[in-house]
Amino acid sequence: LVPASLYYAANSQYALGEYADAAERYRSLMGLYPNTYYGIEALRGLQESLSVLGRNDEAIEAGKAYLSANPDGSVQEQISMKTIEIFLRKGDYGSAAREYQEFLKKYPDSDLSAEALFLLAKSQLGLNDMDAARQTLSLLYTKHERSDIAAQGLMQLALLELRRANVTRADYLFQ
Repeated sequence: LVPASLYYAANSQYALGEYADAAERYRSLMGLYPNTYYGIEALRGLQESLSVLGRNDEAIEAGKAYLSANPDGSVQEQISMKTIEIFLRKGDYGSAAREYQEFLKKYPDSDLSAEALFLLAKSQLGLNDMDAARQTLSLLYTKHERSDIAAQGLMQLALLELRRANVTRADYLFQ
């Protein structure tokens, strides 16, 4: 009952906009119950709180510290993705792209690989590397053609082709 109470108290502070206090409560919960459901959820809450406060680097470090301390945990993939997402939020597309590429090497068969490919392409677009983004979106569709995120990627790819004035290819992709 104690971890649940601490977790819900932190969530209440977050909901009230008391992000700094929520972050400290989440951090405390992580310290007390690091490898439990509530400890892992507290990490997510901590990262969100810090990100809202504009402390993105600290949010990234919290995720990386957890991953280093718990290399064999069952939630490694989710925590990795959440941590990488913060790079995108802060506009650090180069770091995001490198981290998504590492994620895909480390977890090639992950249920999150389609999302990682889509966000890698988004990072590449942020870097204005249109060719790499096209290749990544094509790979996303090839590997995960039945997923919803692949459909989003296909739309993005068609828009890129339209921007490149490759109307024939864009028309084919829209079919």
